[in-house]
Amino acid sequence: MNQMSGSRAMRLSANRLAVLVAALLGLGCAGCLILIGPLARPARSGGTVPAPVFTVVDLPTQTTTPPPATATAVGLTPIPSPTFPAGGGEGFAPGDLVEVSGTAGDGLRLRRAPNLEAEIVVLGVESEVFRVIAGPTTADGYAWWQLVNPYDSGKQGWAVGLYLRKLGASP
Repeated sequence: MNQMSGSRAMRLSANRLAVLVAALLGLGCAGCLILIGPLARPARSGGTVPAPVFTVVDLPTQTTTPPPATATAVGLTPIPSPTFPAGGGEGFAPGDLVEVSGTAGDGLRLRRAPNLEAEIVVLGVESEVFRVIAGPTTADGYAWWQLVNPYDSGKQGWAVGLYLRKLGASP
């Protein structure tokens, strides 16, 4: 029996030791949390805490597009489509220096070919100077001139003479 009670006493002491180790580990973890807690908190502000702001975003829904209106509202006069004067740029000759003028800052589109459907290759800015190298060619109701920038030969194309002014000529 003595041997049995000795074995039992060892088991009890082993259990007590395990409980003691677990308690010490728990106290160590709690101590770490107590020490680290103030470091993890945001700084306190001197005033009141602002209220959170939430933005509700509705999910998109399918909307139908109304058909284009064909009738004019009562009492309103329809606005006519803009018309441009034909021609433009008469009096230029190959070799003349011209500048972009009258585009209201929008610039002049220089195209690959002398027509409105041709690809735009470069935009000439207001007052930019070009040299006339060919023209005029009439297409789409306009006189077209082939231009090249005398300082950058990569900037060249066909432009409507309506937006060109010969250098040295009065506006």
